[in-house]
Amino acid sequence: MLASLLGIVESGVLFVFTYFARHLLIAIIPACFLTGALQVFLPSRVVTRYLKRPHRAISSWTVAAVSGTLLTVSSKQVVPLFADVRKGGVSLGPSMVLLFAGPALNILTLALTVRILGWDYALARFAGAFCFSLVIGLGMVLIWRKREVPAKIFRPVKHRGFLKSFSWRRYLLFGLLSCVLIFSLLQPRFERMISAKGGLDTLISLLPVSFFILGTITAALLCIRCSMGNWLGETWLIIRTMCIRLIAGVFIAGVFREVVPYAWIEALVGGEGIIPNLFAAIFGSFIHFATLTEVPITSVLLEMGMGKGPALTFLLSGPALSLSNLIAIRKVAGSSRTLTYMMLVIAATTMAGLVYGLVV
Repeated sequence: MLASLLGIVESGVLFVFTYFARHLLIAIIPACFLTGALQVFLPSRVVTRYLKRPHRAISSWTVAAVSGTLLTVSSKQVVPLFADVRKGGVSLGPSMVLLFAGPALNILTLALTVRILGWDYALARFAGAFCFSLVIGLGMVLIWRKREVPAKIFRPVKHRGFLKSFSWRRYLLFGLLSCVLIFSLLQPRFERMISAKGGLDTLISLLPVSFFILGTITAALLCIRCSMGNWLGETWLIIRTMCIRLIAGVFIAGVFREVVPYAWIEALVGGEGIIPNLFAAIFGSFIHFATLTEVPITSVLLEMGMGKGPALTFLLSGPALSLSNLIAIRKVAGSSRTLTYMMLVIAATTMAGLVYGLVV
């Protein structure tokens, strides 16, 4: 009994070391620097003020759908943000779009999805979160339009605008960090292409590290006048928090792979039918997953026989819902609206998985 328990723990620990050795430096660290820059130099109020425009529905709904990429909120942070925008007078539709799309379009989760699951899953996750967040918001508006309290009317305030509110240093900082992140994510493809021609495996493996170091130093020099200390401090806080979450999530995934029989996964979520996708949506909606942990868990489930469609369903439903989030949402939106939102999320993520399973 003790030997088997030690074997399970050893499997989880080895999975953690393997996982971090392959993905930490290449995917997580550059994404954390970009996330820290966005949180310091792009305050949430700069984005959320565009949601308070009921006379400009297209812009407010679009900003709400992509706000997760700009604000980089986690599944826990999005509920207080949802409460703030509702109290600030944002209508039900854009606020529900923000609630669903925010955690799913987090830069950290998208970068990790690219690194572990591939570009196809990352693009499908982005497209699914963007499109079905609008569907969920529209569904909430159609169901509750007669009971919705009209949004507060805000007097137009003159400001410099989104594109004019930053100096050229900040634009250059965002662009440089984005290039570093994209290059680091494309590095495996560059390795395969160049090593096939010249066999320069050692040299190519050092390219993302050197490019990342040079890019970060250059960005730091450009950002001396733009609160560099705050940026580096926020980046370190993100790295520390994400590493703790990832260690726990990856360890659980490694233990899960050793304990649960593969036949169970194939029976429950194997294939591309409606039942596997629906089960993946329900399971992801009620089990709490910290931000980023759903990616390694999905990778393990795919190895154990999970279908591609249910995997996307799980990636979309996991960050959007959990029992703790539902309780917090209920305090803001009420029981009826929370139940409606939960049903719409399950239906939308199931549909996303079905469509992806048919396409691939």
